[in-house]
Amino acid sequence: MPTNTHKILSIVPGTWFLGIAVFYDTDLMDWCIKSLHGVSVEEKMAQVKSLLSDFIDRHGITVLAVKKVHPSRCSKTLSDLQAEIKKFGKSRNLMRLEFTIEKIKESLLQQKGNKKILMEELTANYPALFYVMEQVKANKSHYLMRVFEAIAQGAACVDHLESGNQRS
Repeated sequence: MPTNTHKILSIVPGTWFLGIAVFYDTDLMDWCIKSLHGVSVEEKMAQVKSLLSDFIDRHGITVLAVKKVHPSRCSKTLSDLQAEIKKFGKSRNLMRLEFTIEKIKESLLQQKGNKKILMEELTANYPALFYVMEQVKANKSHYLMRVFEAIAQGAACVDHLESGNQRS
């Protein structure tokens, strides 16, 4: 594998669940949803740090992409969790990138669309996601949608890095 390969860990934080996707350049290598237990930010952050360390060490992650939550649409706990994830990425010397859902859609969709259209576009590019997409459609499950958001963010991160617009 070339040494300039970007290994991206994409995180979509939530106060109860984390959407996670791992990319090696354009290849989707892993995706999952992880539940967080505990009441305090400290308890949840300890779990998140353990999960992130595991993914970083297992995959040799070089880029951390974190979904930027809208300040008026999230709790203080979620905002604190997001800030701690970014600090943790900095402590591990990872390139850190943030994406709003609008920037993700702008990067991946040819025309305006919603999360459903984004999910269908991703499934067309990554057929292994078909079963997960069907679960989301059947259950209208918000926690499974985080997986698609993490994958979409990872794909947008790849697009961003390939276009040479690197920032941390």
